Amino acid sequence: MTRQTIPLKHTVNIEALAYGGDSVGYVEGRPVFIPGCVPGDVTETDILQDKGSFLRGISTKLISLSPNRVEPFCPLAQKCGGCQWQSVQYESQLIWKQKIVRETLRRIGGIVNIEVEPCL
Repeated sequence: MTRQTIPLKHTVNIEALAYGGDSVGYVEGRPVFIPGCVPGDVTETDILQDKGSFLRGISTKLISLSPNRVEPFCPLAQKCGGCQWQSVQYESQLIWKQKIVRETLRRIGGIVNIEVEPCL
């Protein structure tokens, strides 16, 4: 299978958070993993890598901000990369962590219809 050429710049609606801290949007039907965004953000994104089934990108400009976006409490949060979700409202973080556990169990473990308790 040959990879199609994807244009460099896209406007991406951020729809989810992924295990590892990246946000997820879609470009031409494929997931694009972008660090530093929050579900509900709309971002101008440069595509950096085409991995076949998914893309990796970087946000070059936030066009509109998610209502779940907050100011990180650490002044180094955006530079050091150790706390990827500091821009996400805490209550929203808990919901996304629960979703990620459920999705990981489904995708990797093949376990469906499992009750995942809310994060505390």
